[in-house]
Amino acid sequence: MKKTKIWTGLLLVYLVLSFLCVRCVHINQEYNNTIVRQFGKVTSTIDTPGVYFTNPLQDEITLYMGEYLYDITRTSVITKDKKTMISDAVITWRISDPIVFYKQLGTISAAEDRLSGNSFSSMKSEYAKLTLEEAISGENGHLSEAISNAKSITSLEQLGR
Repeated sequence: MKKTKIWTGLLLVYLVLSFLCVRCVHINQEYNNTIVRQFGKVTSTIDTPGVYFTNPLQDEITLYMGEYLYDITRTSVITKDKKTMISDAVITWRISDPIVFYKQLGTISAAEDRLSGNSFSSMKSEYAKLTLEEAISGENGHLSEAISNAKSITSLEQLGR
């Protein structure tokens, strides 16, 4: 009976220590940005790959991946010659400044909401400048370049995008 209590106690101590050790180690992969917060305040960022130690009782880790892919829902657009067509777009984006991104937006879903609204309006305005034939031909990536260089898209750079 006494040996059972000892083994149960040792097992419990082992499980608690294992949990704390797992929480103390953070592995940052290549192209990832990690924000370390202590009691809600940003203390540091990690942008190089490696193994880092954190205090599990004080530190909170927020991980942002290198690149994100966002698929805009299909929508009908009207071209310059008043023809309607269905357009679909995919946006790749990355977080360039994780601290600014965290303070301004905080979550990936908030960034995608902002990106969706801005890219949707840019896409519609750029299609309105082209005829149906010009929009379908693509002109060597002119349309995607014009959409990505639109003022509403480049204004997202101030948010850490």
